[in-house]
Amino acid sequence: MPARRGVIIINLPGLRKALMRSNVKWISLLALVVALFFWKILFTNQFSILTGYEFANCGYAWNNFAATSMQRGISPLWDPYTFSGHPFTGEMQQGLFYPLKLFLYLWPLGSAGMLSGRLYQEFYILAHLLAACFMFFLAREMGLKNSFSAFVSALCFGLGGFVGKNQWPNILDTAIWLPLIFLCLLRALRSEKTSRGILYACMSGLCLGMAVLAGGLHVPIMDALAVGTAAMFFAWQAGGERDTGRKTVSVFAWCALVVIVAGVVSFASSAIQLLPSIEYGRLVLRWTGEHSYLATAKIPYADLSDGAAPRSLFAFLFGAAAIGNSEFSPYLGVMPLLLTIIGVWQSWDKPWVKYLAGLGLVAFVYTLGSYSFLHGLLYVLVPFLDKAREAGRFIYLTHFSMALLAGFGVESLFSEDTHFRSSLARLNGVLQWIVIVVLLALGIPALLGKPEVGEWAYVSLFFLISSWASLLFLRINRTGLAQFVLVAVIICDLNVFNWTIFNKMGEQKSGRDSMAQLMSTRDVAGFLNSRSGLFRVHIWGDMAPNTGDMFRVQTTLGCAVTMLKDYPPTLWSGIGSRLLNVRYNVTKGEDRKENLVYTSGPWKVYENSSYCPRAWVVHRFLVDSSPESVRRRTQEPDFDPLQVAFVNESPGIELKGEAAQPSPVTFDSYQADKMEL
Repeated sequence: MPARRGVIIINLPGLRKALMRSNVKWISLLALVVALFFWKILFTNQFSILTGYEFANCGYAWNNFAATSMQRGISPLWDPYTFSGHPFTGEMQQGLFYPLKLFLYLWPLGSAGMLSGRLYQEFYILAHLLAACFMFFLAREMGLKNSFSAFVSALCFGLGGFVGKNQWPNILDTAIWLPLIFLCLLRALRSEKTSRGILYACMSGLCLGMAVLAGGLHVPIMDALAVGTAAMFFAWQAGGERDTGRKTVSVFAWCALVVIVAGVVSFASSAIQLLPSIEYGRLVLRWTGEHSYLATAKIPYADLSDGAAPRSLFAFLFGAAAIGNSEFSPYLGVMPLLLTIIGVWQSWDKPWVKYLAGLGLVAFVYTLGSYSFLHGLLYVLVPFLDKAREAGRFIYLTHFSMALLAGFGVESLFSEDTHFRSSLARLNGVLQWIVIVVLLALGIPALLGKPEVGEWAYVSLFFLISSWASLLFLRINRTGLAQFVLVAVIICDLNVFNWTIFNKMGEQKSGRDSMAQLMSTRDVAGFLNSRSGLFRVHIWGDMAPNTGDMFRVQTTLGCAVTMLKDYPPTLWSGIGSRLLNVRYNVTKGEDRKENLVYTSGPWKVYENSSYCPRAWVVHRFLVDSSPESVRRRTQEPDFDPLQVAFVNESPGIELKGEAAQPSPVTFDSYQADKMEL
């Protein structure tokens, strides 16, 4: 039947298929760009993200322990190889329960029986791709009509700023989930059906739970702040009441319900990690620079020093600008910054643009730490915010906002709005004067050779000129070529200022390759594992390699951010190493008084003949309830741990006789997760 005039007939199944095909095209293009962006580690063996100490000895060694344990049929809940044995699930950074890590844990091990370093780096690239894909869908949800605009937002978020320059795998894995958290939250808040709204609230909470399971609390705290403030903003904007079909409720009540449901689901879905961490946190010390505190105690404000300096404001435009004590620069690229400005300028009438601009601004002010009154105020008012002690990391929310606002800027650039085209000419004029000023500021020292200016300042100048020229080109050309130029400028900018990938040969020559140092202990580990009996090893030196988790050697130390509060006094007491069954001491080039039994390269292994066995039986005990008194009495010359034990209260039994030698204990079975003796 022919359609009547004036009636528009929409083929919904056909439209849905067309949208799906379009999304597949853009996601495939994102995958291609991400792969090319990380060409150094994806297509060569010359570069690595694992040369830094923490990245090799924490991130990689932890995952190697989990993967090798699982593939040997052993549960990795307990780690017997570091700190004389401790709960592997006690700290969140390991991310043991993060579902996506099953790819790492269950993938066939490398030829050396260890987690493949290449696979580990490919997983790192996958995280960036997921971040970009999640942001693409959120950008479309936020109202960007053009897929190309969402594509640019995805690139800025996934490859730039906090996410793009993050080397800590656990922080990266937590940071990729905010776009999905936000997307589901928006759908929940906007839903006209209560059941569908609750479903999306649950999905938002589940994504927040995934961020927790990924290995950290800092980023999820920021995610939770974004969820709460977004819900309040929505309630303030919408106002009035909401019709649920049965009765009307206030929009504020609905938003509160969505947030509560999301919070409950996030806690429930991450409880498998949160509950052990809470229990373990009561027993451990956490280091904050020079000081240590109980993990459950509130960190003193004076120790929250990892913030950005006020001069970091210039780092939005210059990629190598000094930023103070912050780990992350505000730099997201020159073109993304210009697109953000255009997005706010041209789309200010859109409510969520106002919210994103406010969120980004407030987050940046918070990154200034002690320079910001907001930082101190929120420290007092917001519970547990001190656990996210590195104020500079809040630039994550600024970059999240900027990535979305840049998409709105692209939408305006490629629109047919003639008024904006004329306004763009004024922006180009302002940018032209900025280029001239910076050109003179850097050109005169370059000609005179005084004062000396670093080369990275000239790289920033190059991208400033490139961005200005690109905007001039976009005034007269809005075809596919213009889109290519825009993306090319952004990608080149983000790639050049991404300093997370290092040349392995150069790092090894300079002695900075911690991964090479860790692997250099393989022969030492082989020797130690060939010795009979149960014993532990102490590896001496600052920044000692995590040989325990890497090669299954039972050591007294390792790589972690916490330690049992009772462990350091025991380990570093005069008799501590003897009590802890330390049979071998390993040093790098340093000589000791014990018997030298093995050398491998710079490593030397010394045997301690007076070590105690792993377990023994005594026939006499002394009651002393004071830990300090016990430590003092164990230092006395006549104390013999093989003959007497200290207990904090009487066991109510009488031991008969006193043996000349300690009664032996035989281990019938000793495995990482169980023992029989």
